[in-house]
Amino acid sequence: METQARKVLIVDDEPMIRKGLRTIIDWEAYGFCVVGDASSGVEALSKHMQLSPDLMVVDIKMPGMNGLQVIEEVRKVDDKCCFVILSGYSDFTYAKQAIGYGVKGYLLKPINKKELALLVKQIGEHIGDRAVAERKVKLAQAVRRAELLKTVLVNEPEGRMLESHLQELENLLGGSGKPYQISLIRLYQGETGDSAAKILFEEALIAHMESRNIGCVFPVGTDTGLVFVDCSAQVEFNRDWLRSIQAILHSGATFTATSGQIVGSVEELILSYRTASELMKRSFWLAPGKLHGPEAEGSRGREPASEPDIQTLARRIYYALEIGNAEKIRSLLRESTDQISQYDQTEHDVKSSFAKLAAHVVKLASAPGRQPAVDPCLSMIANMHKHRHLAGLIEDMERQFLLLSMGLGRKGCSEPIMKQMTDFIERNYMDPLRLETLAELFNYQSGYLGKMFKNHTGQSFHAYLDKVRIESAIRLLGEGCMVREAAERVGYPNADYLHLKFKKHTGMSPSSYKA
Repeated sequence: METQARKVLIVDDEPMIRKGLRTIIDWEAYGFCVVGDASSGVEALSKHMQLSPDLMVVDIKMPGMNGLQVIEEVRKVDDKCCFVILSGYSDFTYAKQAIGYGVKGYLLKPINKKELALLVKQIGEHIGDRAVAERKVKLAQAVRRAELLKTVLVNEPEGRMLESHLQELENLLGGSGKPYQISLIRLYQGETGDSAAKILFEEALIAHMESRNIGCVFPVGTDTGLVFVDCSAQVEFNRDWLRSIQAILHSGATFTATSGQIVGSVEELILSYRTASELMKRSFWLAPGKLHGPEAEGSRGREPASEPDIQTLARRIYYALEIGNAEKIRSLLRESTDQISQYDQTEHDVKSSFAKLAAHVVKLASAPGRQPAVDPCLSMIANMHKHRHLAGLIEDMERQFLLLSMGLGRKGCSEPIMKQMTDFIERNYMDPLRLETLAELFNYQSGYLGKMFKNHTGQSFHAYLDKVRIESAIRLLGEGCMVREAAERVGYPNADYLHLKFKKHTGMSPSSYKA
């Protein structure tokens, strides 16, 4: 990784010297870059605040505020900046004071190029060594902090051990008097299981948290934990960063994030963690790619409801896709989701119910005379257990059902409503059709739809349905079907019922039409 150039600020009241110092040595060769200069002590302090230099080359004799006074003021706010003092004459008193401020070099004017180059090289090495040492300390603190967080939050020790751990943890988190909040992130890496995605993900988290000094990252089993130490930090995190984090992940990877409540002490971190942990147990119901707090929709367990009628739901969905009504398909999937989620309390049970629902829809679509391409739907059912989120499962079902609807080749809502209804009856007369079913399907009030239908066909809905069934039964009997088989195939419960319908509509018995 390319090392960022260290910044140099030149401070001297003589313009020629400032200009000469910029070019007297090849600063870049030693890993430095001159980012600015100042002609007075006051300007130097202002530039220091603005530029945060790693090295300041300061003339000791300047009008107003001299070089040592500049260094003294800088040291009050910055203990890392290195200094090189320039002087027109040798003065032990100045040199002694400079040593007290940790000045790295004292050069006499006119400046010797080789002396400056050697000094800059040494300062560069010092800054590098210091950075390495700081990284080691920081890494050791991060490791210890992660150990303590796991011990305190997951293992929950008691008594003096807990008190000791909490005190050490408080120090590592920056001291007392701060609000804290726990978040958990669970990464899903898709089918590839590429561990590089998780590593990249965690590195991005660490870099983001540390660069803003808003908290720290720690492992919690297969999840990643975050401790926020600023009330506004998580708001900013959710608003500005979670939205773009998906781009960091490999294709097919996503995540779920949960958070506990804000607490006022390290001791209460356990409460925030428990809340986030309980929310994560409901991760299947939570939308991926977002940060969910205690009030998130889907975060709480639902009160058990009555068992959904999967077969009825499946038939209604099939009818919607059979007429090509995409909006109705979506609406019925939402209704199915509500019913199934209210009844099934576990992820496994929810997936099982949706698999049954999809299987029933496919079965209806695969009935004799209906030959759509159902293989993609069968594949969807087989892979339903792999979904990590309910939203993704529903999206997959919606996509496959819409494709299945297209495979049935219907013209859908572009045709007149009465044409759609009569075509629908002629395709599905073998099902237990009711006027109320079609009214819901076509978004009409049943009484009004019945009147429209009779005005269009000259027959009531039930009379028209019987006519279509009798015509189909006559065809089947002519092909050699038994009366009982013909009754079942056209949607009548038994042969006796078929006899009654034949007498009413034809004045003859079914056997009269047998081949």
